[in-house]
Amino acid sequence: MTLIKLEALAGNTQTLFGAGSDTARTTLSWIVLTMALKPHYQTKLRIEARNVLGPNKTPRPEDRTSMPFTEAFVLEILRWQTIAPLSLPRRTSTTVQMAGYTLPEGTMVIPNLYACHHDRKYWGDPETFRPERFLNENGTKLVKHEAFMPFTLGRRSCPGEGLAISELFLYTAAIANRFQVALVPGTSPTFEGITHLVYEPVHINFCFIPLNSPDN
Repeated sequence: MTLIKLEALAGNTQTLFGAGSDTARTTLSWIVLTMALKPHYQTKLRIEARNVLGPNKTPRPEDRTSMPFTEAFVLEILRWQTIAPLSLPRRTSTTVQMAGYTLPEGTMVIPNLYACHHDRKYWGDPETFRPERFLNENGTKLVKHEAFMPFTLGRRSCPGEGLAISELFLYTAAIANRFQVALVPGTSPTFEGITHLVYEPVHINFCFIPLNSPDN
């Protein structure tokens, strides 16, 4: 195998693990933290899961249409915490005009996803965690927002978007249906995070208390 092919293989493998696993792990960490610190939302997740799944059924991707609040919860986490605030750099393939500026061919472009997700003119209260913003008035269907772009947009958007959202939905629904997520006594976590390759919460230990009956 030539050196070029080995480099390409190494690069693709790095992308697979970096974009396909670490991002999901980080988002799930924010989900669990939010469930623990906002128990009223954890209760809403559990009620929806129990109504649709019952106490023992494992969630499936097709359950997403019957569990709009759970998916809205996941989407709001992706907006609120924006684990890839500046996404990945791109280069223009040709000279383009944008907002009165000329971007020559080959110009590096860094999308500010955090700014899109925290624009007060669009979201009103972007610092507030509010899954209901992704639901219609009756809470029965998801609402799309043009300023929501955790996977970026266009031809170079993340090809794993559908898989990622489905995966996060399955984890969230399963955890809410089977466990009570609580903080370890004596800990005082916050929603402040740190940025490495992604924006992630500070390491926190949780308690996962099994729910033994639908009444728990």
